[in-house]
Amino acid sequence: MRLEKLRASAGNWTRAQSQSLHDLSRDQQSLTGETSQLAEKLAGAQTFRFVLDAAAREMTGVVDRLAGRDCGEATQRMEQNVLSRLKRLVEAMKEDKPPPGDSQGGGGSGGSGSKAGQPGGSIRALAELKLIKLMQDDLNRRTQQLGETIGDREPTDSEQAELSQLAKEQGQLAELMLGLVGGQQ
Repeated sequence: MRLEKLRASAGNWTRAQSQSLHDLSRDQQSLTGETSQLAEKLAGAQTFRFVLDAAAREMTGVVDRLAGRDCGEATQRMEQNVLSRLKRLVEAMKEDKPPPGDSQGGGGSGGSGSKAGQPGGSIRALAELKLIKLMQDDLNRRTQQLGETIGDREPTDSEQAELSQLAKEQGQLAELMLGLVGGQQ
């Protein structure tokens, strides 16, 4: 954002700004690799992998744009989307605190007995459900934001590609939810 403002005010890139942009692109490339590696390690948790793969894919797009000296609105929106995905991932992994006065053993023997055999699986499944809900909220936000940007006019090729990507992500979220609810994960 800062670099784009500087470029816009000066009308061109200075040598220092070009170097900063190059450094930013290199850092983004490094983060993309780390995110992809983490996604591979989480292969058993499909929802987490989906989020990390999507973040890595979008990071690659940011790298390409930065390498092309584009740090305009679309690039910034992509960066914000990556940040939002990663924040949602962290938020989903946070443990919910029980309401005051609620005790661990108060759920009845039927419910706690079924979870006792696989506490890690139950916790992971709950975190994945939370993540799917958070990602759906984020997908709704991004769809609305793009709709407001497009307005009544025809979408540009870039906007049309983004709409297609949003539709694809919606389908993937639905598949993840069906797999999780159906116990196929």
